Amino acid sequence: MSTIFDVKALSDGDMDQLDLFIKADGKHRSFYIHWVPDEVTEDFVKQWFSTNIGLGKVTSVDFVKRKTGKDRMMFVHFAEGFYANINGENTLAMYMVANYPNAYDLPVALQPDDTQDKWCYLQCRINLNAPPPVVEYNTLQLTGMVDRLRKELEDVKEQMSQLLKQQTA
Repeated sequence: MSTIFDVKALSDGDMDQLDLFIKADGKHRSFYIHWVPDEVTEDFVKQWFSTNIGLGKVTSVDFVKRKTGKDRMMFVHFAEGFYANINGENTLAMYMVANYPNAYDLPVALQPDDTQDKWCYLQCRINLNAPPPVVEYNTLQLTGMVDRLRKELEDVKEQMSQLLKQQTA
């Protein structure tokens, strides 16, 4: 057995990969939640997952509108790994991974005072896909791209015009 986490092997049913997933370095450090309430914000997610339950530093949160309805889902990405160290064990990560491919129901307080009627369960699943790279451009780069696209558009319009003239001739 390899000592490096292999997404394809896990997808193909190699359940030994789950232990390697917890220890894996790099890009496979996120999970997704099938549905999130509207009141959940990026700041709330970073506070809750980083501080309240100690899973590690959240680097980014992606809210994605579902294809049907007004609901949305969420991807939570971590700097290193999501851990809840209790007695030296990564218990929350273990629970989430042990439930793979099913979801782990994570109770979350939606209000800072932790009143019982404002709790919900978020169905967390490990995300086997690496998050997309964050690409940032400066103003000059963006201006250059827009200018290039405008030129390409004009060239295409000119080609279309010439093709129409040839077709009618």
